[in-house]
Amino acid sequence: MDNIMMATVDGQETAVLIDFEQSRNTFSWVPTEIYLIEWLGIVANASRVPPSVRDKYTKLLQEYCTPRGVDFLTFGKSNFYDNPHTGWYLPWVASTAAEQEAGNVCLLGKVIWCIFEGVEFPTFIESPSAIQELIKSCTEGSREWSEGLLGLTRNGSKIYPHGKSGQGGQ
Repeated sequence: MDNIMMATVDGQETAVLIDFEQSRNTFSWVPTEIYLIEWLGIVANASRVPPSVRDKYTKLLQEYCTPRGVDFLTFGKSNFYDNPHTGWYLPWVASTAAEQEAGNVCLLGKVIWCIFEGVEFPTFIESPSAIQELIKSCTEGSREWSEGLLGLTRNGSKIYPHGKSGQGGQ
């Protein structure tokens, strides 16, 4: 909900949605395409990962980024503050315009869901069926639809493996 601000436009209060990029937000709020590139970068830069594995993932990122006009080896590594017009978040900068638009649509779906629901995504309780279909269409491909990579369920303030939460007869 950090992306919803209130503003007055022509004397009317209205909601303004901002920062769909979701740079450095929790992975559950990142479009799948961005999430996967982020993890490649984490492995490529992790000091505790064996050099041969880091090299493999560095090469994968170079092969992905170079044709898109981004040099993975030097991107964001300056010792000086800068504010490039394209931004500084590698997975987003290396995305094509179509990929960025798809990411924005996915995040718009999650923001719409957030407005109607107060439970774990993608659970629906309050959303009208037309809004549910819009959200499903926007977020198609999100890992939550297949129970996510971690296989976790939240019950109140506690997290459990799927099937062990005590909810719904588990």
